[in-house]
Amino acid sequence: MMDLDQSRALRVESPDSPLELPELEICERYEKIFTAAVNDVLRENMLTPQILPNGTITLRDRHRDADKVLELGFPLWVRYRNSNGMLGRIRISGWQKQTRIGDVFIQPGDLIFADIDGVIVVPRAICVPVLLRAEEIANGESQLKKWLKEGMSATEIAKRGRYF
Repeated sequence: MMDLDQSRALRVESPDSPLELPELEICERYEKIFTAAVNDVLRENMLTPQILPNGTITLRDRHRDADKVLELGFPLWVRYRNSNGMLGRIRISGWQKQTRIGDVFIQPGDLIFADIDGVIVVPRAICVPVLLRAEEIANGESQLKKWLKEGMSATEIAKRGRYF
C-alpha cells in the first residue's frame, strides 16, 4: 500500500506557516536560479505535476496595463486587452483558497517561480529544501560548463556523475 502521509502533509501547510529563511531571501535566491534546476528537484521528489501548462500566465478574461507586464519581459496570454478597471465589474468569490491551473493545484502560500523556460509551483512546506537542492544543481551546471570549456569529453563528464 502506498504511503501518502508526506504528500498529504505538503498540501495542508498554512499560507503563513513559518519558514526556515525569511520569505524575501527565499524569493531573491530563487530568482538567481533557473526553473530547470527547480524542476529537477521536484522530479527527484516525484512532484512533476507542479509545472504549469504553457510556461506562462493565461487569463481567460481581459487584462489592462499589458504594456507594464510586457516591459518586465513576462509572457502573458490574454483574450483581449481593455482599458477599464475591474471595480464594479467583478465579484470576489474567495481568497486564500486552493486553486487549480491545468493539473496543478496551488495552495495559498505556495511559491510560484517563473522564467523564460516555464512556470513551476513549489509547495510552501518544501520551498526551502527545494531551493537548497536547486542551488546545488545550478552550481553543478556551472562546473559542467567549466569542464566543457576546458575540452572535457561528454564520456568523462558522465563518469564524474554529471549529465547534460
